[in-house]
Amino acid sequence: ENRKSETMAATQFSREAAQGYLRANEISDLMNGILEGVAGDTPEEPLGYIIGMLEKMDDIKPALKCQLSEEWSPLTLDKIDEVNHNCKILKFRLPEPSRGLGLQVCACVLVRSTAEGDAPDVVRPYTPVSRGNQKGTVDLLIKVYPEGKMSQHLNTLKVGDTLDFKHIPFNRKIPLSVLRKEKHVVMLAAGTAITPMFQALLELFGDDCELQKKTSPMVTLLFGNRTEKDILLRKDIEEMAARCPKKFKIIHYLSTPHEEWKGERGMIDKKAIEAHCPKPSIKPKILVCGPPAMYKALCGPRGQPALSGALNELGYTEEMVFKF
Repeated sequence: ENRKSETMAATQFSREAAQGYLRANEISDLMNGILEGVAGDTPEEPLGYIIGMLEKMDDIKPALKCQLSEEWSPLTLDKIDEVNHNCKILKFRLPEPSRGLGLQVCACVLVRSTAEGDAPDVVRPYTPVSRGNQKGTVDLLIKVYPEGKMSQHLNTLKVGDTLDFKHIPFNRKIPLSVLRKEKHVVMLAAGTAITPMFQALLELFGDDCELQKKTSPMVTLLFGNRTEKDILLRKDIEEMAARCPKKFKIIHYLSTPHEEWKGERGMIDKKAIEAHCPKPSIKPKILVCGPPAMYKALCGPRGQPALSGALNELGYTEEMVFKF
């Protein structure tokens, strides 16, 4: 009788956790099948049963069609949020307001600024910082550079203006399903290159859902910036780390910190990786995104699959490292 009561309680917990996870990820087509399976024939370990089903999710779930195609489409700027002295978040309205963008995790979009006269158009990739299931809008985090042609154009946009968007297959990077299968994921990022990492973190730890935490890998993020005021998306990232302290750890590095700064100082380098990241024997998946100098120092140019730099010297292999 006690065993029966424990099983029923576990089943109820599993059902509630599954509902939270599935609803958070808009997997309504999968929800009924999993919950009916648990209710109809209670497995020995209900939570393990559901997690097993979720591990097959990418094979079962129909792919969401991205609202952006390979053709340029104008989106209207809906809102502007100032982030700090040189960064802002631009919110654009999607063609279909009742559903999300449907962009694969760790993928970017292309935006275009149409030039006047014979000057060439300016095209740049941006990784959205909103979740793929955010209905009706998509958010871009932009940093305004004094000599940046695209960022200067984006900085002039006003609510109601339009910007051309498109999405091509090449812009799909590492799938979330690959990250979920890893035991430990290491993220090495600097400045605005935090955006693809943030996109993955939102899906791994963006909801207060026990089942989602259980199906996520361990994650260590080393995030480099010049000063404390340059740390982008800090509140959101640190809230995720606080919510999942056993799963997600963040270490900030500042190259020019103020005297009161209590975090790490300097750049993300060989010493930093040795101090905070799992050893090569653990076989972590290491994601790198930053300026060219960072690639050169840590892993070699991003256009070259061969591994060099600090990660190579520490014994990590080419298969372990993904260069955004």
